[in-house]
Amino acid sequence: MKKVVALLLTLSMLISANTFVFADSAETGNSTESYQQQDNSENQIVTYLSVADPSVKKGDAVRIIVGLADGIDQSNARLTVENTDLNQSFEISGEMTEDGNLIFESSDLVSGCYTVKSLETDGYSVDFEAIGINSQFGIDTVVMDLNADAYAEDSDNSNSDNENTGSEVYDAVVINPDETSTQAAGNTISEAIAAAADVQQNNLFRASSAVNVVLDPGHGGNDGGAQASYGGKTYLEKTLNLKIAQYCKEELSKYKRVNVYMTRNDDHYVALEDRVNYAKSVGASVFVSIHNNSTTSSSVHGATVYYPNSSLNANIGAQGGALANEVLKQLVALGLANDGTRIRNSESGDTYTDGSICDYYSVIRNSKKAGFPGIIIEHAYISNQSDATNYLGSETALKKLGIADAQGIVNYFGLKQEDYHLIFDASYYLNNNPDVKNNWGNTAEAALQHFIKYGMAEGRRGNEIFDVHFYKDNNIDLQNAFGDNWYLYYQHYLENGIREGRQASENFDVISYKTRYRDLQSAFGDDYEGYVDHYISYGINEERDASPLRYKVDFVDNGQIVESQNVLCMRGAKAPEITKTGYVLSWDKAYNKIASDTTVNAVWTPVTVKLNYDAAGGNLTNTSKNITYGGTYGDLESPERDGYTFTGWYTAANGGTQITKDTKVEVTSDQTVYAHWTANRYTVTFNADGGKVTASTKNVTFGSTYGELPTPTRSGYTFAGWWTAVDSGEQINAESVVKTASDHVLYAHWVLNSVSVSYQTHVANIGWQNGVSNGAMAGTVGRGLQLEAIKINVKSDADIGVIYTTHVKNDGWHGNSFNGEQSGTTGQNKHVEALMLKLTGKDADKYDIYYRVHAQNYGWLAWAKNGEAAGTSGYAYRLEAIQIVVTAKGDMAPTVFYGGYTSNNAKAYISKTSTVPIINTNASVRYQSHVSNIGWQSAVENGSLSGTTGRNLGLEAIKIDLDGQPCSGGIKYQTHVQNIGWQNTVMDGALAGTTGRALNVEAINMSLTGEMANQYDIYYRVHAQNYGWLGWAKNGQNAGTSGQNLHLEALQIVLVKKGQSAPGNNYGGIISKNTMAYIAR
Repeated sequence: MKKVVALLLTLSMLISANTFVFADSAETGNSTESYQQQDNSENQIVTYLSVADPSVKKGDAVRIIVGLADGIDQSNARLTVENTDLNQSFEISGEMTEDGNLIFESSDLVSGCYTVKSLETDGYSVDFEAIGINSQFGIDTVVMDLNADAYAEDSDNSNSDNENTGSEVYDAVVINPDETSTQAAGNTISEAIAAAADVQQNNLFRASSAVNVVLDPGHGGNDGGAQASYGGKTYLEKTLNLKIAQYCKEELSKYKRVNVYMTRNDDHYVALEDRVNYAKSVGASVFVSIHNNSTTSSSVHGATVYYPNSSLNANIGAQGGALANEVLKQLVALGLANDGTRIRNSESGDTYTDGSICDYYSVIRNSKKAGFPGIIIEHAYISNQSDATNYLGSETALKKLGIADAQGIVNYFGLKQEDYHLIFDASYYLNNNPDVKNNWGNTAEAALQHFIKYGMAEGRRGNEIFDVHFYKDNNIDLQNAFGDNWYLYYQHYLENGIREGRQASENFDVISYKTRYRDLQSAFGDDYEGYVDHYISYGINEERDASPLRYKVDFVDNGQIVESQNVLCMRGAKAPEITKTGYVLSWDKAYNKIASDTTVNAVWTPVTVKLNYDAAGGNLTNTSKNITYGGTYGDLESPERDGYTFTGWYTAANGGTQITKDTKVEVTSDQTVYAHWTANRYTVTFNADGGKVTASTKNVTFGSTYGELPTPTRSGYTFAGWWTAVDSGEQINAESVVKTASDHVLYAHWVLNSVSVSYQTHVANIGWQNGVSNGAMAGTVGRGLQLEAIKINVKSDADIGVIYTTHVKNDGWHGNSFNGEQSGTTGQNKHVEALMLKLTGKDADKYDIYYRVHAQNYGWLAWAKNGEAAGTSGYAYRLEAIQIVVTAKGDMAPTVFYGGYTSNNAKAYISKTSTVPIINTNASVRYQSHVSNIGWQSAVENGSLSGTTGRNLGLEAIKIDLDGQPCSGGIKYQTHVQNIGWQNTVMDGALAGTTGRALNVEAINMSLTGEMANQYDIYYRVHAQNYGWLGWAKNGQNAGTSGQNLHLEALQIVLVKKGQSAPGNNYGGIISKNTMAYIAR
């Protein structure tokens, strides 16, 4: 049975393999250690060092195993570890394991980060740093750069055949880069770890698909990076970085399964985040930032590579560290000093989303967030003359650096160079290209080098079986992709074409070769590359036939051959394009892999399409059905529609051909049929409600207007219209559309000849109610529904009107409304809390207007009159209903008991403050400017300056509104905007101009509307770029400039009562420099 020991080992370093593993530890009864990871030199007595858990809690056991070479004295073993936070050393005693190694265990270490420093026994001592082992662990501390590539897997094998065998098995499980796992086993800890390391090395970054390498030449454009000059030669980092990256790309292009991308290909600046975003967009496998170093000390030299820490995604940190090591080894091999691989954590305490410490460098940090490792290669020190002249001072030196970077990437990913033997034969190439033989030499190596460097790009043929010109001419898809780039055709054939079985030349077709020979099919299956290789290596000498094998394919329709084709073996024929109205074409057999002479017959199926019903306002059970070409429509829907009689389905909404169930289907695409209707006629009876009417009935047509209606008369009353109900309903006039699908009655409404007040309320959950008048209740009582808006109108032969305002939740007192205008809000869920009404006009002093409200929690309040406030303030209580009455002066006021409702309170207005509101009739104009670089300024009014002067900031938009107006009307205005011209006119606080588009206002005009235009003038002047303050314009005149691309910077607006003085040239202390208000070109 496999013995399970719960000891997880994080292998810090294997001397002969730069990898990390975990291993299961289990004891073995009798074994000899044959672990040979290193030479038995003086300082190579340690074969490995592993930490069971790189981060443990204080008080938990730290376990460290040290593997030893054979024959090493293990008596009195002591392991020294240093707490690097406290600069304090601790000693741990060790015990020998049964497989001849040492285990050290302690639960007494204090919190902090530890480094394993040395090992001592009675016979020897080892300084781990001196022999290249740097192992760390943490107590209550996460060690950032320890990342395992394998984990321990406990096994429970209960097979009785394995019991009592006297030996145990050790397991190590390697986590591969593709997230699969591979188990390795050994008879000792050392063997298991060694086996795991071998698996890891063999599987490291095996790529089943192409590797995407993004090279990032650091700096660029206005960011030159480091710079130094020696002996008259200037070394500029951005230029050096680009050249190194270009040489690296050139070298990587020689390898298979690698795509190389550059964040910049010339001297321009790219922001750091944009570099990583580009890498993410191309599916980067790795991000390699190319740099050179510099420091204030001219003696510092050597190469350094920065890689990600283990925060957020430890696997990315491990991958980056492995890649950094591979690149650094190549750079050191050139002679550069080894300045190490490093991580650099954030120095400001920034963390990733999981709370772990961020990487310092932006490109490394953002690459990790994007899901791939990023490294920064600091090749040499520009600030060191030796580094600069020896490694950066020539194209040859820079190329060596680029090749070294590429070789490190190649080693990390295990990339292989292209193998050209499937498309190249030296003898053939030299015999068919005498210029190559004469200029490059008559050797196979020279021929291959020419073919790689020039021959493929020139479209030269490399061997007998592959003809690149044939390949291009017979593959339209490749022509569209590659054009005349011969090299890409060669590359496609090697990487894809062979695998896809494409014909290589006029005389060689791999699929035909496969088809002819069963012995090869047994050997190679579907491996087309194997067939091509066999033909080159053996088939030619064996005189096997690889020529294209073709078969005849006849396409037949109704017994007649439509088209005959000669098709390559196991390829597809192209069916001819034939049509038959109303039918869908198919073929009786497949023709995508032709293996013999074949006849393919056309099969025609009637097309089935969808019939859609357009009921034209009617109701349907089903909205569509399927119909088949050549058949009949079958049963059709019978729609219903109030007020109409259905007359049938037609092919057009108006006119068209009627479709019945017996109509033959002749359409070949989806069809819509339309319901036709005849409107019904109904009798309307007129109820004059006490009056007299000349005609008591009239016939009307549903959906049409009522037309001319009779006008009844009634002594002492004025006719108020025909309505659908006695006391309310909907008013009907000549233009009203008949909506009642039956005979019905219209009722005359009357108004007693005097001043009549009508009003209409907007109620939550109901909307606008029908209007009421003269003391009737508008709104609701007992339903808890808030009153949100109101419209009030006064009708009389007298010169009289009404002004009113509402106090709205969160808004306060709204502006004044007049004669039927809305006061309050709709669609905002805001309730009215109080209101004030007052009569206007020449005859206003002859009447009183009374009103009372039903308020939340109070019920009906007392009557208010003539501008007094009614409702509540400071309590956020809603109004629910209102009554309004107009009486002649001296007439009795409405009583507490009016219209069936009783006031519950002696006050008309209940407020938390002593402030008494009044209706504001002091007219003013308020305006607000949107200024470049500032945004919306605070609103100002009545001639105050809005905008800026002396700062060259353009005015981009404006809002203008009136406040405290004593009569109806408003303000309209229009702006002339840069690149747009005059915009449409807007009104009453709407935005004129633009925001967020950096477009300036160049000119403006405005004018009053309604009764305000009869009683007031509007004056305005602007401060224009290059001109300063212009003269005053008024009542719709243009102010500003046009045709000069000059922006407005500020303006003043003044509202003046008709007949009063206009604002002067020095209004508000501001003097106009120009008498003209508008300057146009």
